[in-house]
Amino acid sequence: MTDPADLPCVLADLPGVSADLPGADVDRSNPPTCEPDLLDATAEAELDVPTTVETTVETTLETAVVTAETPGPEPLEPAEPQRLSGDASGSASDPSEPAASEEASSPAPEPLAVPASPDAEAAGARPAPELEVAEPVVAEHLVAEPPAAAEPAIPPPMSPALQAVVEAFQAGRDIEGTIIGWNKGGFHVNLDGVAAFCPKSQIELGNPKRASAYIDRRFPFRILEFKEGGKRIVASRREILEREHQQTLTRLRELRKSGAAIEGPVTSLTDFGAFVDLGGVEGLVHLSQISRRRVDNARDLLQVGQTVQVQVLKIEKGGERISLSMKALEPDPWDGAGERFAMAGRFAGKVARRSDFGLFVELEDGVDGLVHTSQLAVGKTMDDYPDGTAVEGWIREVDEERRRLSLSLREVAATDPWSDLGERFVEGTEIKGTIEQLAKFGVFVILEPGVTGLLPFSAVSLPAEANPRRMFVPGHEISVTIDSIDLRARRISLAPAGAKLEGTKTDYRDYQRRSRKSTGGLNAIEAAFSKLRQG
Repeated sequence: MTDPADLPCVLADLPGVSADLPGADVDRSNPPTCEPDLLDATAEAELDVPTTVETTVETTLETAVVTAETPGPEPLEPAEPQRLSGDASGSASDPSEPAASEEASSPAPEPLAVPASPDAEAAGARPAPELEVAEPVVAEHLVAEPPAAAEPAIPPPMSPALQAVVEAFQAGRDIEGTIIGWNKGGFHVNLDGVAAFCPKSQIELGNPKRASAYIDRRFPFRILEFKEGGKRIVASRREILEREHQQTLTRLRELRKSGAAIEGPVTSLTDFGAFVDLGGVEGLVHLSQISRRRVDNARDLLQVGQTVQVQVLKIEKGGERISLSMKALEPDPWDGAGERFAMAGRFAGKVARRSDFGLFVELEDGVDGLVHTSQLAVGKTMDDYPDGTAVEGWIREVDEERRRLSLSLREVAATDPWSDLGERFVEGTEIKGTIEQLAKFGVFVILEPGVTGLLPFSAVSLPAEANPRRMFVPGHEISVTIDSIDLRARRISLAPAGAKLEGTKTDYRDYQRRSRKSTGGLNAIEAAFSKLRQG
């Protein structure tokens, strides 16, 4: 900035400045001595100041001339502005343009205080306004500098809740949130004050449940996207479930090898079994694996939410199908069944179910036996034994290895009755028996437990109009005569009581034995030659 004391030196050298201008009464014949540095700077400015700077100085001086008028002296004619330095390509400014427009197009300089003359102050002239004179500009200051790099915008401060979401996203950690609503595409999640969205495909491993089942429930989530400063946040629960699923499968495979039990709640019941939650993974307990006893409906023994203990049987299809068993954890009722259920022993039970070939009777929990249709009580049919009927009978056979029991509602011999049958039954004798059943060819008669004989219709004289079913009623007692006994085939042929047997098969066999003894086992011709040789 030019010192005001040096201003007369500068004004004296400027053309067009009137001597009558206040503050410009300078003796040109004896100009004041100016500082060498100021003259050098002024001269340098005349050579190197660009057009814009020259116009600014000229405009400032013209304004100073106009505003510094006094009443006494004649007004100064505006002189044509002179360019402080030559410009080969530039042209002089138009002096006819108003000063105001030039001021509008030029930067406002700092005001420069010009002292008024004593005569002007005495005449009542207004003090000269403070004007700003631009400092001489050296050319080296006008060199274009590269634009400074824009400073990065400072983001607004984050709330603690949003900061927690950002940290969870950057660190790959889980963050908990509450589901507060849903739409067609997914669910709205509240991450402790920060809004996020969970797509429908990211809420479960499989098909999602009803949307209302998730409302107001709190789950852990994984942040998948964080954009627009938190205005777009996408969360996922599926990634967490997949990770937990793999961890659970690894644990279940170890439990399967060891045969250890695992506990979990029943999640749902179906017609074929129950599903149990094993910690993020569900397994199926089939009806046949719920209990040792027969179960027709899982709802009879279990209910949703009930905690049960199960054993892992199989893991198939990469963990998509897991078979469980509750029965495997119960003691095996077939252990020692051969000792508890002896052959020919008595039993008591109830009919569990019926089939085309007999009755299944439950003797103990998990132990069933079969009563074949041929072993029903005499004169009874399947319709006489509905489910749940209490029955008593005898055990015919025990196969512990195959887990089978053969039962009978008829008395069963403790030993094999055919081993000494020839001593108890003699052909031609009359005995009493019980009619068992009728067939097309005759009547079966029970002679004793385990021994049955056949009375053929061909041996019975029946009237043409007679109905055998009315004459021979199952369960009724009947008298018969033993016609023949075949121990090898275990068959007994019967005849009506009182029938005269002209010759039984036994009589014929006895004749053959006697013939062999008399002839020594030779035929008739050999016997004749033998007598001749002896005679």
